[in-house]
Amino acid sequence: MIARGLPNRRILLVGHDPHVRWVVSTAARDLQAEVRGLDSSDQLVLTLHASPFDLVVVCGAAAAGDAQHLLSKVRRARPHTPCLIATFIHPCLAQVVVMDAAGRPASTKVVDFGNLGRLPGLLLAGTDPWFSVD
Repeated sequence: MIARGLPNRRILLVGHDPHVRWVVSTAARDLQAEVRGLDSSDQLVLTLHASPFDLVVVCGAAAAGDAQHLLSKVRRARPHTPCLIATFIHPCLAQVVVMDAAGRPASTKVVDFGNLGRLPGLLLAGTDPWFSVD
């Protein structure tokens, strides 16, 4: 399948923030990843149990609630699946909470579009998500 150029990674995008959707779509195209969407976090656990994903991104109203609660849901359902929760706090800045696949504690930063765009690739690669983020 990979030889034919079909996606070999899967990203689950939860929520409707248009800025985050654009960033994730752009990153997915560069990473040759398939993006699946959920409208809300209500079906998050069932979706993760039904199918494996390489990255979970939660945005918009779905992310506006308790980020730690969402992270714990992902960690329980898929312990080694990285998760990125993004909420725009300014037109150009997003607050992100990141849980990587290495089991490090979740961490929070405020990033711009450029750095937000790098995070999916870093998380999928399994590297430290803050290594090249200013």
